[in-house]
Amino acid sequence: IVPHYPSPATFEMVGKNLTDRPYIPSEYAHAMGNSSGNFQDYWDIIELYDNLQGGFIWDWVDQSIWKTDSEGNRYYAYGGDYGKNMPDDNTFLNNGIVFPDRAPQPALYEVRKAHEYINFKDKGINRHNELRVLVENLYDFTNLKDFIFEIKIKANGKVLDNQTLNNLNVLPHTGKLIRIPLSDVDFQNNTEYFVEIAAKLSNNWGLLLNGHELAREQLPLTQKYTKAEIETDPGQALMLSEDDKKIVVTNSDLYLEFSKAKGQIISYKYENQEFILNGHGPKPNFWRAPTDNDFGNKMPDRNIEWKRASLEMEVKEISAEKIKDMQVKISISYLLKSIDTEYKSIYLIDGNGTINISNELHPTDYQADIPRIGMRMQLPAEFSNLKYYGRGPWENYVDRKASAFIDIYESSVSDQYVPYVRPQENGYKTDVRWATLLNQAGTGLKITSGDIRQGLGFSALHMENEQFDTTDGLDYPGNKSKHINDIHEKELVQLNIDLGQRGLGGDNSWGARPQKKYQMTGDKVYLYSFELKPVKHRIN
Repeated sequence: IVPHYPSPATFEMVGKNLTDRPYIPSEYAHAMGNSSGNFQDYWDIIELYDNLQGGFIWDWVDQSIWKTDSEGNRYYAYGGDYGKNMPDDNTFLNNGIVFPDRAPQPALYEVRKAHEYINFKDKGINRHNELRVLVENLYDFTNLKDFIFEIKIKANGKVLDNQTLNNLNVLPHTGKLIRIPLSDVDFQNNTEYFVEIAAKLSNNWGLLLNGHELAREQLPLTQKYTKAEIETDPGQALMLSEDDKKIVVTNSDLYLEFSKAKGQIISYKYENQEFILNGHGPKPNFWRAPTDNDFGNKMPDRNIEWKRASLEMEVKEISAEKIKDMQVKISISYLLKSIDTEYKSIYLIDGNGTINISNELHPTDYQADIPRIGMRMQLPAEFSNLKYYGRGPWENYVDRKASAFIDIYESSVSDQYVPYVRPQENGYKTDVRWATLLNQAGTGLKITSGDIRQGLGFSALHMENEQFDTTDGLDYPGNKSKHINDIHEKELVQLNIDLGQRGLGGDNSWGARPQKKYQMTGDKVYLYSFELKPVKHRIN
């Protein structure tokens, strides 16, 4: 049975009904641009039913060739770039999981993860303080005795315990329960712990050499997390002043200025170091640069009022009060006229320079789902050294993150950019507990999630969001033909700090929306918070 582009729900429907032939889509999981969402969901279903035997991703490689513009810059050309008499369908042949030069796209790692033939499933911690893990062998002819299983217990990016399993006798299409001792770990408050398991070859296997990793998993030890209050130095007493145009909060180390008209921080200095570029402090944002799948499901038209809400919000009310000597509270209510609702932010400013921002988006009757819920801001370009604790190291989204483990990663802001052939939303990270952006001297800003176990959606690029959009305004003329030579780094760090984005989707690129569980509908209240804190040294 050879369909085209079934959804995960269709796979499941077929799987629940006995068929006289295997079910193998000749094309599925359309990988056009920043896509391949819910791919792990496909395989969670495929592995449940014998008559579901996988499918053929459409397709392997982006099909573009190099051209050079008038200034000598190379770019990948696609439909529309070969003259008026050449039939074209815009960027439609750029639907691979590798770039035209065969460099991996982030989606390739997700495909590899979903295609693994060994599963590791958390079965809880027993009374002997052991984590029980069901190891499933999905191979047809290979016993798991041919693998070495390396086990690590980790916290805050550090390995606390190493264990190894050899000669694990698991026959094809069976499973075995293993037990991982946890007694040697000194579990601390306010600390997340993870068990990571990797299956590696114990001998050469064809082209694959001894030690090659063929499966991996990360299991959170949620039962071992305990929360405790942490006392911090509140810093010096604060002074609060305001006039018709601004609110100013100061002490000898801190200078913080709000624009009343914008409802936005326009200056944030700590020890004379400015963190805000050109007045672009945190601002509510509900829009992302459309992906190819977004264009296919008409998100730029169907969801456009969320962009209007981002561009045309009005400050309904703003007030400031001193809570105590070392803390000031600023409350802002924004009117989102285009969707007839409100967004509220509460800033708690401490004398040590820390700002806690709590956000609340109210429900709306506007039917289109929300492309993103978050805030955007700009930092000076010097804060280009990124370190974060969240999913990585490659780009990941709510429906494409199974392959991206939670760990501490260190990189540059420049390296966050993913050069999709047609520029679009890119470079995102999910479940980010904290991130720092530092200059060469080690000074910078730390962003911390208000819910450390939920994390934030986060991106940091040297390009503004608008560079990846087809227009920086509300008019969509149907021109989606940007190229990588249109994208240039600027002297800024564009920072997005989100509750999250809609999923990428990937069932197809001509109508299918992200799966419903990866959409944020406007019919409920959304709450999230984060903290901004100056840092003066590198965090290890």
